[in-house]
Amino acid sequence: MPIHRCQKCNYLLVLLEKRGKFKCAKCGKLFPQKEVEDESFRRWNQKMKEKNENDLKLASRKPKLTEEEKKLRDMEYRKKYYEQNKEKIKESSLKWRDKNREKYLADRRDFWANNKDRLNAKRRREWIQNHDKNLQEDRIRKLRKKQVKLALNKIKADLNKYVSYGI
Repeated sequence: MPIHRCQKCNYLLVLLEKRGKFKCAKCGKLFPQKEVEDESFRRWNQKMKEKNENDLKLASRKPKLTEEEKKLRDMEYRKKYYEQNKEKIKESSLKWRDKNREKYLADRRDFWANNKDRLNAKRRREWIQNHDKNLQEDRIRKLRKKQVKLALNKIKADLNKYVSYGI
């Protein structure tokens, strides 16, 4: 059962059923039952409407991202920006390198000196990963060279046959 309050003093109203009215227990004012219930329903309806709008706003908000998700999103944005502005970025980096040639070379030397073990380990891993592929490519190259030599020898032999017949 909803609680009804006085419009003047905001005190609780008591229903007088025989009279069909609400009476304020504090100030003694009488209010028609229908009017009070309608007003109470309007206030309740307005509160529910505001609550629903607020819930809808909260639901439409994007969920908070974790640190890892933020990093991934930032990386995607950087990649997209780089793809769109690749030429401009390369040009500005070349200009900077030309202006700061000595600093650039010193930074590279320092980087290689400080990360020598890590970089060599990375090279080693890449070499191991690509070793089988490189061996296969070398074998294919050698076989193609042999195939070319055989084809040329066959063509020369055929030409020699035709020349010897006088054709």
